[in-house]
Amino acid sequence: GIIETKDEKFILVKQDGKNSIGKNTIGTSIGTVLKEEYVLKKDGSLGDDAVIRAIENIINEKFEIKEEITKENIVAIYRDLVEGGKPQILFYKKINIEQKKVCWKKREKIIFIKKDVLMNGEFKINGISTDEGDYLMMPSVVASSILIK
Repeated sequence: GIIETKDEKFILVKQDGKNSIGKNTIGTSIGTVLKEEYVLKKDGSLGDDAVIRAIENIINEKFEIKEEITKENIVAIYRDLVEGGKPQILFYKKINIEQKKVCWKKREKIIFIKKDVLMNGEFKINGISTDEGDYLMMPSVVASSILIK
């Protein structure tokens, strides 16, 4: 999913060289994980609004903020062939926090790119070229950026 700050900057993650896929590229804000405890009821069935609750939980887990997600925030659910067909969830959420107040609990490096800079860039298969520089991305991240445009 892609998260935008109150001051109109996308939060993106710089993947390191240790990742199995997407080494040294820029990834989305959050790769949503449908953890069992977030989506399944005690009887093993899928809970109501399970995907929405999972997104809320992962945002809280990574950013230490409570954000309400609605069905309107979900842009697409698809299978990424680069990831071996693993299901992916693309969501977009603008949070009410400015860049300087964003707390990130993971060790990955996060970067902030102005929304208008990224959206006005040239979209290519392997990234986005902007007036501020080129951003190397996996094709699914480029496609995600186009879908929220």
